[in-house]
Amino acid sequence: AVLGNLRDAEWDRERRQGDSLGAEVLRLRAGVAEIQFFSGARMVMEGPAEIALKSAWEARCYEGVVRMRVPPAARGFKLNGPETEIIDLGTEFGFEVREGKAHVEVIDGEISFRHRNGEEQLVRKGVAWGLPSDGAATEAETGRVVFPEMGGFDLQQRKDFEQWQTHSRAMARDERVVAYYTFERDDPLSV
Repeated sequence: AVLGNLRDAEWDRERRQGDSLGAEVLRLRAGVAEIQFFSGARMVMEGPAEIALKSAWEARCYEGVVRMRVPPAARGFKLNGPETEIIDLGTEFGFEVREGKAHVEVIDGEISFRHRNGEEQLVRKGVAWGLPSDGAATEAETGRVVFPEMGGFDLQQRKDFEQWQTHSRAMARDERVVAYYTFERDDPLSV
């Protein structure tokens, strides 16, 4: 996996965007971090959180709030929690673990889960389940947990790009600049 976008992230040890991640435990004290799995799955975790990365196809949430986006190519990705195994069927879902109690909510598509070695449950968009480590799974209220936004990073990248474009145009028009190369093919300023 690769450590993707970060926002106000405070770790238990130094980590930076672009770091390669192996089978290890991530402890995020505060902030938001994106994990990009080589399977194609994306996880956004919000601190405080403790997540164990097992492989490109599996992770375990010990504590925290995560949002998963799993494209069809990564179908079968597993996210485990206390007494629970979630198998993604190409979808987007949120998962929260606090004090041994878990909550899963399907935002789009569907998942299946098995809780406390019980029967496999199929869960579709708009449905949530409470998953206590010491009890049976029960259908729960949706919207109870605020999951981190997947698109929040995309919005920040767009703002950064627009800010760079504004600066680039100002630089190209500055009379003091002798040469300015934008390295963009269709840019009339680079002619």
